[in-house]
Amino acid sequence: MNAPVSISAAQIRKANMGAHLRALISELTLADLIGDVRSPGHPDRLGNYQYTHNGRIFFSCDPRPDEVHIDDIAKHLSRNCRFGGATMSFMSVAEHCWHCSQVVPEHEALEALLHDAAEAYIGDMIRPLKTLPGLGDIYLKIESGIERAVAERFKLVYPWPASVKKADEFVVGAEVAQNIRSKVTNHLSDDIDARDAGLKSDLRFYYWGDELAEVFFLQRFYELARKREIA
Repeated sequence: MNAPVSISAAQIRKANMGAHLRALISELTLADLIGDVRSPGHPDRLGNYQYTHNGRIFFSCDPRPDEVHIDDIAKHLSRNCRFGGATMSFMSVAEHCWHCSQVVPEHEALEALLHDAAEAYIGDMIRPLKTLPGLGDIYLKIESGIERAVAERFKLVYPWPASVKKADEFVVGAEVAQNIRSKVTNHLSDDIDARDAGLKSDLRFYYWGDELAEVFFLQRFYELARKREIA
């Protein structure tokens, strides 16, 4: 008979460290996590500010709806490449969002168009890192704060509707199939059948350069915003 396996308390703690860290971070605010970090000249704001393309400043750790501007979002997303630049052809986050807005039901298209708006300010953390306890959880906490500010600014439904999340995964799967050289199974994306998810399944990418991506992103935004009477 084999001897019983002995597991030390240290091994148990190590095994559960990720779960403990994730639970701890979820209970803390950003102020708890980053301490009393303030921007020079802005003692009332949490964290340091960053510049936007159009000459503004933005506080990613202390976002406010009135400081969210669609021209900044469109410019930055049009210049950010999907998958950290690992694509065969350049594809911007702006085009990704445009496609997401095309496959969801019309009444949720604006949420789909802006679901990655936070990446205009903090970039995109690739999924293998975003899913790590600790590192990814802090990024997601900052991201969700910006998303809430974006949603409030443009009167969006937040948290994002289920159809938006399904559309995002569906478009990700198509991007991997059509624009990623490696054909290793895309284990980070749910296997979503467009018909079962209620999505429009005809998906063709255009690989717009940044200037065209910005134009089409803004056109889509104003088209949808007019229907909702959003200024």
